[in-house]
Amino acid sequence: MITGRHLHPTESKERIDSLDIIRGVALFGILLMNIVGFGLYKAYYDPTNSGGATGWDLKVWWINNLFFEGTMRGLFSMLYGAGIVLFNSRTVNGLLGIEVTDAYFRRTLWLLMFGVVHAYLLLWVGEILFPYAVVGLVAYSFRNMRPKQLIIGGLLLSTMLTLLNTKDYFNTKETFDSYNTAIATKRNSDTLTLESKKAIAEWETIMADKKVTPDAYNNKKGV
Repeated sequence: MITGRHLHPTESKERIDSLDIIRGVALFGILLMNIVGFGLYKAYYDPTNSGGATGWDLKVWWINNLFFEGTMRGLFSMLYGAGIVLFNSRTVNGLLGIEVTDAYFRRTLWLLMFGVVHAYLLLWVGEILFPYAVVGLVAYSFRNMRPKQLIIGGLLLSTMLTLLNTKDYFNTKETFDSYNTAIATKRNSDTLTLESKKAIAEWETIMADKKVTPDAYNNKKGV
């Protein structure tokens, strides 16, 4: 909260309880997903890595992915956007615009700094505070746009990202199909072409990054 030129924590009577509750639910949902990332090396997207691909371990994994993966981040992101609007709308009255802007950007830059600490000192591969801070710095310029314009912009960005992800999927599928064809050729003792060798090498590179061998897992534990 801002009073005059002084910053101090928001008082309880000024908080919106419903938003705080939803924010807490979203954070706990994100924690459910991050527990896997914290405890099992590269098992976040693939439960066959580091164990956990049978019984209740597997059930918990798919329940998390079905109900929490992406959903909780999306909910938290919407709350983050709502916070940008609320921060700037509830503190404008009686204050110069530059004071609100100053407080907002200082807060966002602190968030960015914590993100850097998480990524480079705590070495958390799932660090997300830095991207939130960068988005917050950019999103500030759109805070006064009409809802219709924001919805259209959001739909355009979502469509673009969906197309990019779909392209990545089909590129990976094409690489996998080429790999299978090359392996079938190799089993028939036929001479492999340069393209077939390249297909095998590309897929093995992908698997080396996504699948954890016992040696890689033991080396990771020793870090």
